[in-house]
Amino acid sequence: MDNHILSPQTMYKYCNENIESINFIHISSENLTLVRTALKEQWDTANTIPGTCSYHQFVPLGHQKVGTKLCSVDEEFALIHNFGNIQITWVNLVPGDYACVSYEQKWWIGVIEDFNLEEKDVLVKFMFPNGPARSFKWPPKERQCWIPGVHIICKVEVPIT
Repeated sequence: MDNHILSPQTMYKYCNENIESINFIHISSENLTLVRTALKEQWDTANTIPGTCSYHQFVPLGHQKVGTKLCSVDEEFALIHNFGNIQITWVNLVPGDYACVSYEQKWWIGVIEDFNLEEKDVLVKFMFPNGPARSFKWPPKERQCWIPGVHIICKVEVPIT
């Protein structure tokens, strides 16, 4: 009864002495605390790629550039994000403004419903059809979704019916 394993250090020592085929590593709670603190500082100051949920593949393209693809088999990048230039311009938009936006590699006219400044996304209610078209109208069923703010092409004057 004297050789019970009652601490992580005892477990580490026992495993190293009795199991030769595995290389064991012991990480102290002090080291974990240091790592957690460092990771929290990085997380709090990190910049994200706008619209991360829209993409399937992320490819490093240099020190501060990441290419994103909607699908991993796409030949071209849907967006190349430069972390060196993290300023997102909202084209002076407010909820209720009309805008031309890029969505699923097509352009659309829609009305801005909301902004998510933390994620840098915009909630857009779409008119149909997508452009180019001679006219646009509201669909029978409301269609809206969040898109990355970088997919705003331009502000559009209020349409005349």
